[in-house]
Amino acid sequence: MASRVNEDKTTVKDDEAILSIFPSDPLYQWLYYKGKVPQGEREENLLRSIFMDGMDYAHDWNMVGEEMLEKLGIRVDSFSDIDRAKKDLSVILTSPFLSLRMGTRKEVNAFIMAMAEVEKASSLIRPYIMSILSEYDERVFSLPFEALDKVAKGEYSGKEKALVRSLSELRKDKGRLNRRGLEKIAKALVKVKKAVKVFSSIEGKVPYKGEGYKGLDTDWKTYAEEIDLYRSLVSHMERNVFLSSSVEEIRSEAKSLNRRIDEMEKRYSGTLSSLSSCFDSTLFTLSFGAMEKKLSCCLDSFSLLKRWTEVRDRIEVVEEEKTEESQKEVVKVEEKREERREEEELFPLLEKVDLGEKLKELGISDLSSPLLPEALCHIIKKEGPMTERDAARRFALALGEGLTDDFLSRFIEAISSQGIEIGKNGFLYLRGEEILFHRSLERRDFSHISPEELSDGMEKILLRYGRMKKKDLYGLLGSFSAMSMVLSVRYGELDRILFSLENVVLEGEYVYIGDKK
Repeated sequence: MASRVNEDKTTVKDDEAILSIFPSDPLYQWLYYKGKVPQGEREENLLRSIFMDGMDYAHDWNMVGEEMLEKLGIRVDSFSDIDRAKKDLSVILTSPFLSLRMGTRKEVNAFIMAMAEVEKASSLIRPYIMSILSEYDERVFSLPFEALDKVAKGEYSGKEKALVRSLSELRKDKGRLNRRGLEKIAKALVKVKKAVKVFSSIEGKVPYKGEGYKGLDTDWKTYAEEIDLYRSLVSHMERNVFLSSSVEEIRSEAKSLNRRIDEMEKRYSGTLSSLSSCFDSTLFTLSFGAMEKKLSCCLDSFSLLKRWTEVRDRIEVVEEEKTEESQKEVVKVEEKREERREEEELFPLLEKVDLGEKLKELGISDLSSPLLPEALCHIIKKEGPMTERDAARRFALALGEGLTDDFLSRFIEAISSQGIEIGKNGFLYLRGEEILFHRSLERRDFSHISPEELSDGMEKILLRYGRMKKKDLYGLLGSFSAMSMVLSVRYGELDRILFSLENVVLEGEYVYIGDKK
């Protein structure tokens, strides 16, 4: 940075030296004062008290966090953890499922899968039960299964009269049952009793279901919500305390910690508000331990605050000037990007053909295929003319062979086709096909680009930009071919292509397209 002089004859370098003597990473840079330093003893004492209360606040939260980790396995390191920790404590204190005593994620997930089967079985039975209860008193489910089963099968022995009488009495409309109605209700009751037996065997496989479980009468929506809360609680835990402590012990610890948090929030409500008004949000992203340490650092260097603020204000002026310069640079970069976008519009992007896929599509497995010229025509149409050797190398790689002289001669023989022309310069062309220059994201040496394609590129660049130095023309052509630089040894070959263009004019170092004199 340049050493500019301030009003008090100090320099920016002096200012930076002053800042460097402050304690490592102080919190002053997050203060909202910015030149409004405390005026007088009263304001200084007020700011000091805010620092001290903030240290106490961070210290107390750090202690609570350590205790929550030790006793409940729940980590609370910073402000971002507080709301989640309070919710976890609420689950411990109020959830009817804590008695499940499952502390590991694996056990919780296994329990949830098992209870999903129980809920499914319940959902299959409930509609039948509700249908029966719409017509009968719930005592109907206490009638003997064996007698109901015989009636459901149409087997009457005379002993069913008592059953019929009971069913009639339990019927809500007190109407007398005919034979058809008797069999219908018997079949429904038998079906429900069998289903309940299956349900009992399924639920019997889950040893702990919690206080919220009421068998077939469970409120499954509420049950699922509570289970999700409990699963979330277990997922937050750093270690498993539920297997080594009783429910009563866990709830007692949670109650004690919850009470301490309530007391802290009441005690420090003003402190938190004061800290928020003095510092930006960066302060509250720190861990409680780091927050306490850094507030202590500010307090220890409090006598330097006024000097620090003056220096910081001066440096901010310089930084603002830098920012303005930086913004100007951004504008220049954006202008260059826009210019580059315009340049890219000149030429289509070269997209290499996946020859392996094309050969697979045409069913070509070796050079003897009559469709080989068709595959080559496809490449040249997409990518432009290419040398015989480059084409042979692509096919050798795709067919899993090496590029030998024998392969090259067999390839040249195989591609003879009316649509493909082998030029004297060793390039393969498609007859009648327009040749366009392509920009590339991968390096293409000029020796692998046909003269016709280079000619098209030169002409379009000159038409777009007009009069330019010849070396700049070649350099821009090279940049479109992903070349870092164009060596002067290439100039002779490029000159021959350039001067083959119509109406090209050379004036010293400059070249353009116009009327020749």
